[in-house]
Amino acid sequence: MLDIVTRLFDTSGFPARWQCGSGWTDNPSLGWLHILSDLAVWAAYFAIPGILVFFILRKRDLPFRMVFLLFGAFILFCGTTHLMEAIIFWWPAYRLAGVIKLLTALVSWATIFALIQVAPTALAMRSPEALEREIKARQLAEDALRQANAELEQRVAERTAELTRVNLIVQNEREWFRTTLASVGDAVIATDTTGHVRFLNPAAELLTGWKPHEAEGKSLADVLRIVNEDTGQSVENPALRALREGSAVELSDNALLIARDGTERPIDDSAAPIRDSIGVVSGAVLVFRDVTERRQQDQSLRENETRLRLALEAGHMGVFDRNLHTNEVQWTDNLEAILGLAPNTFGKTFEAFRNLVHPDDRQAVEETVQRAIDERSKYEIEFRSIWPDGSIHWYVSKARIFTDSQGEPLRVVGVCLDVSERKRSEETSRFLSDASAVLSATVDYESTFRQVAQLSVPFFADWCIVDIVNKDGQLERVAIVHQDPVKLQAALGIKHRFELRADAPYSAPNASRSGQSYLVSDITDEMLAAFTQNAEHFQLMRRLNLKSYIAVPVVARGKPLGVISFLTADSQRRYGAADLALAEDLAYRTGIALDNSHLYQELREADRLKDEFLAMLAHELRNPLAPIRNALFIIGSPGVEPQTTQQVLSIAERQVQHMARLLDDLLDVSRISRGRIELRKETVDVARVIQLAIEAVQPLVDEGHHELTVTLPPQPTELVADPTRLEQILTNLLNNACKYTEPGGHIWLSAERQGPDVVIRVKDTGIGISQEMLPRIFNLFVQADRQLDRSRGGVGIGLTLVRRLVELHGGTIEASSPGLGQGSEFVVRLPATATDIPDSKPLTTTIAETQASSPPAHRVLVVDDNPDAANSLAILIRMSGCEVVAAFDGPSAIVLAKEFLPTLIFLDIGMPGMDGCEVARLMRQDATLRNVQLVAVTGWGQPEDRERTAAAGIDQHLVKPIEPAALHKVLTAPRET
Repeated sequence: MLDIVTRLFDTSGFPARWQCGSGWTDNPSLGWLHILSDLAVWAAYFAIPGILVFFILRKRDLPFRMVFLLFGAFILFCGTTHLMEAIIFWWPAYRLAGVIKLLTALVSWATIFALIQVAPTALAMRSPEALEREIKARQLAEDALRQANAELEQRVAERTAELTRVNLIVQNEREWFRTTLASVGDAVIATDTTGHVRFLNPAAELLTGWKPHEAEGKSLADVLRIVNEDTGQSVENPALRALREGSAVELSDNALLIARDGTERPIDDSAAPIRDSIGVVSGAVLVFRDVTERRQQDQSLRENETRLRLALEAGHMGVFDRNLHTNEVQWTDNLEAILGLAPNTFGKTFEAFRNLVHPDDRQAVEETVQRAIDERSKYEIEFRSIWPDGSIHWYVSKARIFTDSQGEPLRVVGVCLDVSERKRSEETSRFLSDASAVLSATVDYESTFRQVAQLSVPFFADWCIVDIVNKDGQLERVAIVHQDPVKLQAALGIKHRFELRADAPYSAPNASRSGQSYLVSDITDEMLAAFTQNAEHFQLMRRLNLKSYIAVPVVARGKPLGVISFLTADSQRRYGAADLALAEDLAYRTGIALDNSHLYQELREADRLKDEFLAMLAHELRNPLAPIRNALFIIGSPGVEPQTTQQVLSIAERQVQHMARLLDDLLDVSRISRGRIELRKETVDVARVIQLAIEAVQPLVDEGHHELTVTLPPQPTELVADPTRLEQILTNLLNNACKYTEPGGHIWLSAERQGPDVVIRVKDTGIGISQEMLPRIFNLFVQADRQLDRSRGGVGIGLTLVRRLVELHGGTIEASSPGLGQGSEFVVRLPATATDIPDSKPLTTTIAETQASSPPAHRVLVVDDNPDAANSLAILIRMSGCEVVAAFDGPSAIVLAKEFLPTLIFLDIGMPGMDGCEVARLMRQDATLRNVQLVAVTGWGQPEDRERTAAAGIDQHLVKPIEPAALHKVLTAPRET
């Protein structure tokens, strides 16, 4: 290394520059020029790095410090190169000079690369001019800032003084505010942002019961308890809501304040947030008041308003007020509805009201109102109005004229009443009264309907059409009524050419079938098209200008009698619900009148049948009395042979049985009519019942020399029935066949099983039944022949009894006949089975089954107010070997019983004075008679009669006349001890 350094400073071989050519020696000034120039450059180059180093050392935040240092090194090496150029003139160290130049070149290129890297950033830097301008701007800004600070300090001082004054004002206002809140009537509570009480005025203190110093700082929910008046549930305080929502809040009307002492008061309150000067919520204020008195006033006001509104509504009344200067009319809301206007459609002038008045009434209304104005008096006027739907309504307007201080007319104040209902009621009452008068003179269906139709036009309808139900059940038109003969003729012409479609909606046939009334307020083309047959028919009907339609069926006891149709046309009337009610009322009255007429005819017929029945009953009762009386006379005659006596006794017995059967039939009809009969059903053999019935009627068959043919089922046939009543049905039918068949005629009786039914037929070749009589043959007291020479014709109750007994068994009976003189047939259908009737074995008893053994020796008392009845019964009992005594009234029977001490008493019930039941009760109270056997003997045999005798303590109940078998059974029964 030392050699290298030595070699750098070695000058051997190199001359000084002064010695390099004659030019330098010949011209030394040129050399000195180079020397001085290089020294000057060297000095400058060495000064620049020093300045840069000084600047860098002083400017610590100088950007591009390394570039500046590199640039300083570059200049320093450049200066050293120029210094070496000057030194070489004396010291030729060319090797050192070359190394210095090489280092200068390296530092130069390093500087170049460094400048290339920082050039973009340097180019982006502001120019010195810009920096100068910015510096100047900053200086100006600093000057302005200093001035602003000075001004701000001055303003702060002024603001401080102002705030001092404002604080004083605020304190004064706060004190004024507190004084004001303390003096107001409403209660006021102020809270902070957390809902805690900060202020409480005296009114709030009074209502809540809290002192200000006690309430301050407490939660508002504790100081002010609010509940719902209806539910009792707690209600959120509105002040808390105001704090949460940041807006004013009002509480519902049903708020109830509960004070500290538990007192409850209805309140009305509101709350709002308290905001500072910049709008920040700093609390809330709650204002409330006791509304108890106001509630009472409001309630009173509402009640008064309600009473007024109800009065106006009930009276269909509205109030109006007309200003005569402006001609403006004000009225209550309900008046528009009363006059048929939609809400808020009235023009509010007298002219608008005038246009609502019926054209025929306008002049009278104007004259009446103007006369009242001229005379400064009251007025009352009645007028009509046509509603938009074409209906006419009646009104009464009552008003009074008010004047100013000079007596000039100022206002017209009054009321307007809708009296349409009253008018309609009056007209309807007159109409219905006239209709009732017409209906009271009802003769037949057609004339009644026509009179109703004529009465309805034009009061209720422009057209009235009447259709009645004919015998075939179809509607037949009997009347079309209209005031105008020309239009009536046109309508009849249309009907002659075309028929309205019966299947159309709302048609008269539909009304008749359904029994439903139809109301069509507006007849449309679609409806006309549904009624008409074709286009021509439609156009003809349309020319009638029909507007509204009502069809009402006329019904009596569920049976349709006809249909009345009402239509409006030229009158422009539109039917409503009230009109439908009137039409139905008229139809109801018509139906009642026709039904009453029908019932009157039926009553007259029933009265006639009753008279015939009583005459026939007397005839039927007298017939058996004659042979009985004759038999008694014969028996009482001397020398009568035993054979004759036995013969007349048989006659008398048959007649007594006939009378008993007649009375039983009468009682059975009465029981069935009142629903008092009870069937005792059991499983019976049809053939056995038929055999019993034949045995019962065999005497009649033999007497009439009839041929009786009986056809029974090949297999045993059973059904569930009451055997006694079934035998009664067959006996009655066979009796009728015998009675109404000429001697020598033929009677057929057959029975067969057909599906679930047993069919029994009774046919004869007798007098037959006319077609008019067939529908009524089963009615009570009806007979096909009432001639007195047919004494066996009965009283007209047999077939009625048969039909009702068959129906009680769930069956049917039909009668048929080809006509008079051609016989008749009765067919009975009875169900073969019935699951609701348990099987039981029949209990039958005949006289032959009674024991022939002698009865025990009873001591018998017979009591009857009829001496003949008592004595004859005593004789029969005495013939049985018993000891018998008789009494003829209740008191003597009791005395005799205590003396005679009977074991058996036959007691008549229907005695005058003390009846048999009372006698029985008294005997049961006596110790000596308490165990005696009591038997009622009476003509009353209804279930309630049996219950009454059993309640009196009577053991058995026998119905007069007593059958010998029944008497024998009582006398032979084991004696109770």
